[in-house]
Amino acid sequence: MTRRLILVGLALSAILLGGSGSAAASAPDGGDQASYRLPFAPPLDTPLDYRIDIVHPQPGGAEMRFTRHFRLAFEPGDGDGDYVLTATLVGVEADAPALFVERYRATLAPMLDQPIRYRLSSAGRILALADPAAVRVIFGRFVAELSNRGEEAGSDRALAIAAVARYSALDDEALARTLFDDFDPIMAFASRHLDGAPIDLVSHHRDVVETRATGHSRLALIDADAEALRIEEQTLTHSETSDGVSQPDIVSAITYRIDRATGLATRISSRDTLATRDGRLLTRKLHELTPRRVRR
Repeated sequence: MTRRLILVGLALSAILLGGSGSAAASAPDGGDQASYRLPFAPPLDTPLDYRIDIVHPQPGGAEMRFTRHFRLAFEPGDGDGDYVLTATLVGVEADAPALFVERYRATLAPMLDQPIRYRLSSAGRILALADPAAVRVIFGRFVAELSNRGEEAGSDRALAIAAVARYSALDDEALARTLFDDFDPIMAFASRHLDGAPIDLVSHHRDVVETRATGHSRLALIDADAEALRIEEQTLTHSETSDGVSQPDIVSAITYRIDRATGLATRISSRDTLATRDGRLLTRKLHELTPRRVRR
């Protein structure tokens, strides 16, 4: 079975967020284009609900769905114009065979209801964990649970072992970036200047088992109104085989809705398919950011 190198937003992360990969970008000459400068102005008086929903199609038309719910709260930081983001995993859901549901919930249980505070720059970029020692205790419990579940993971056992090895070796800076990966996409366009010219990107990355991958992407602004911008990304990812041969692996199609008032992405939808003739769907993913509902 083809390895699932699900590198959604790989090129975007590398070029906009300074991730672990490297990237080069070029913007074709598009002539006169509309221009948009997005702020980073997160709401400081309204908590946000943030949902990440991942669907894995199965043979015969069945699907497995895994969902995480976060509560996000922004506040001013101690520096000049910086912020603190408090992110709390408040719920997990799964619609899958019982064994997968039990593993999913058990693995994430150490992270539930544990507020993690991130220091952000005035542009919305991750600076550091506000309390790395406390977070390391929480993350250590998660890694221990992942290790325990890896013993039961069957064909995925090697991936679980590799993940445990990598996570156990993270320093504070790498730990902050790893945990922040869930929130990077919603802030990727904050404090950015965009126009109508497409941007071509090439990025380089290694997955959890150190497989090299290269992403070739094109980002394009496809729609704009007074409230939001809509951006599409198309990425073709090549992975390198054990004998050094590069082969097409994953095609990712991603659509971002960016709120012009805050600079935050309020909806990100993506589809990952095999880069083969049949283009078999591997995953659908949805990020949604909404004002938190107050229960009365």
